[in-house]
Amino acid sequence: STGFLEKGEKILSYFEGKVDISGICEELSSFRDVLKASGLDPAFTFEYSLLPEKDWDENWKKNFLPIYIGENLTIIPSWLKKETGRVPVIIDPGMVFGTGYHETSQTCLVLIEKIAKGDRKESCLDIGTGSGILAIGAAKLGFRHVIAVDIDPMAIDAAVRNAEENSLLNVVITEGDISVVDGAFDLIVANLLSGILVDIAPEIVSRL
Repeated sequence: STGFLEKGEKILSYFEGKVDISGICEELSSFRDVLKASGLDPAFTFEYSLLPEKDWDENWKKNFLPIYIGENLTIIPSWLKKETGRVPVIIDPGMVFGTGYHETSQTCLVLIEKIAKGDRKESCLDIGTGSGILAIGAAKLGFRHVIAVDIDPMAIDAAVRNAEENSLLNVVITEGDISVVDGAFDLIVANLLSGILVDIAPEIVSRL
């Protein structure tokens, strides 16, 4: 599957059009025996439909609207008008994480805004920057020197483009993990899976 979505008690799963759908249906049917042998309820139903070809990227953009976060921030898609009385964070996430819609991104931005009201705003490090949304938000909220890192080249490309779109010259974006960064920072943000955070916790502490 190229992706799936939990929707209530249903799971929506997407496959490429050339996939052997009859084979998938047979596999699902046979899985009832696995559930039964495991002592689990084997009763479930499934159905499928063929979706017409469309420009999914453009279709997605139609539903991506400005998002108001915290007291002052507005996440604005790069293809919409930029007028806002708040602090604009212009984002085109492309194919990487960081649209601003996810609760973890919003919570991080709210906390960055809260911390930005203090005096320690010389430097910020964003680990696993994705679209660059947190690094850009930190820079817009007054952090003077921001470094963002990510191991995904697509994320680096998106973050660089977004930093340029926001006319930011104080955001440095580097490919790699936390090991490529030296020095200490007033603020470190890392919107990552908990397992990764546990693994790199000592390195985060040593740079804070």
